Amino acid sequence: MNEAGIQIGALHTLKYYSIFIYSVLHFSTVKGSDDTGKAIIHFRNISGKPLNFKLKCEQGSNIAAHPAGNGVVAPHSAHRCIVTWHRPRDAIAWSSLRPPRLAIVSNFFTGSDFSIGDKHTTKFIGNITETEEGAEEKPPTTKVTFNINSLPLVSTYRMSPKIQQNVPIAENMKEGAIQNADLLYYNALVDWIQLHPTEVLIGSVAIFVGAACVLSDLIDE
Repeated sequence: MNEAGIQIGALHTLKYYSIFIYSVLHFSTVKGSDDTGKAIIHFRNISGKPLNFKLKCEQGSNIAAHPAGNGVVAPHSAHRCIVTWHRPRDAIAWSSLRPPRLAIVSNFFTGSDFSIGDKHTTKFIGNITETEEGAEEKPPTTKVTFNINSLPLVSTYRMSPKIQQNVPIAENMKEGAIQNADLLYYNALVDWIQLHPTEVLIGSVAIFVGAACVLSDLIDE
């Protein structure tokens, strides 16, 4: 465990109920320190129970969290975590680095302790934009919403106007580079399906019944 409480390594050994889609965690470089990137994770607990979370990352990824990489979010409240990614001294550019993988392991307090109950793993892949953020600007923000009996929802990140004018350098990152826009659209679709399960079920039944009726008419002819 590193200085800020992020548990490192062993992401591949997690045996919890996992979301296998990697969302993008966006970083921006810090003004006056281009070897440091920062991102904000905004935890939203909309349930009536306390939420336990733990942020994990890969071995050797040089990532730290402030004020801590684990903690408890009270019911119907929010918590903000600043994630810092340090570029190794021997790396001459961010584009030479393999995008790091991170994960948030979460579960709700069940009345006895946090070790009881379903655990969910929300996975991320890091991406950095080499546009410096000044002291008055906030790093890119990724919002994760938690509720009982549903999967955590990752919303579209928020960036400053200055960053939006620049193309992310993920296109140049080796192995693991992904199409950000496609992933965001896919995540939005997944979020909508999770929020509207009844509509999806009714729509699927309607399509099935309609197809059956058309097929029946063709057979009768």
